[in-house]
Amino acid sequence: MDYRNDPNALKLYAFLKQWTRSRPIWANDSSGWLTTFKSVETVSAELMNEIEFNEIDLAGVFKSPDGQLIATVVGWVLPWPASLEFQLLVDAITAAAKAKQRNQRGVAAGMTLIAGAVLYAIFTSE
Repeated sequence: MDYRNDPNALKLYAFLKQWTRSRPIWANDSSGWLTTFKSVETVSAELMNEIEFNEIDLAGVFKSPDGQLIATVVGWVLPWPASLEFQLLVDAITAAAKAKQRNQRGVAAGMTLIAGAVLYAIFTSE
């Protein structure tokens, strides 16, 4: 699928381009002489802390086969798909998007319960 005109793909691309440039060692966790890769959870949490990332609507990306939109956009930013960094970023974005989606569903469910309780209180108080 061609995502060059997809607004969410373009927003994600703009965000990732800026995010990776401002953090040249975003994938690495250094301590002294030892350098390892960060975990998916760590990178995902870093992404979720970014306001711009949270403004991108990624709920629909799960409709594409295997998160193809995410992999395509990461390929625009990190054009070496066989690398560990590529897979780390794809997995981290996917995890962050799923966590965001779960949180939105939880907020919606909570609001529904509150609205139901308010309506119940209104109708039973008369």
